[in-house]
Amino acid sequence: MKKILLIVDGILAKHFLERVMAYKDSENHYTVIAYRKKSLPECSKPENFTYLEFDPTSFSKLSVIMKKDFFQVMILVSKQIDAMATYENVRRLNSKVQIVMMDRWGIQSQDA
Repeated sequence: MKKILLIVDGILAKHFLERVMAYKDSENHYTVIAYRKKSLPECSKPENFTYLEFDPTSFSKLSVIMKKDFFQVMILVSKQIDAMATYENVRRLNSKVQIVMMDRWGIQSQDA
């Protein structure tokens, strides 16, 4: 079982979560950080999902969660400034974790 951290905000992230949650055969465990509850699907939460609601651009708050050994971090947020701040915080906390980011802005990063 792989631990995957999903950092989400916005309608695209909500649709992505709905698709991931619909896949019933997944053995992965997902920790979902959302700015707001409206970014989360309204359907029932599968057992392999944990929801947290806070601002992931906060280094101190994110550092508590990143103590877990995540296989992958997926960043799906609607604002470029939040995407970059979250990416930089994750990278500061774990230089080796695989990061997948929804990039609608053409961001240059070391993971590109």
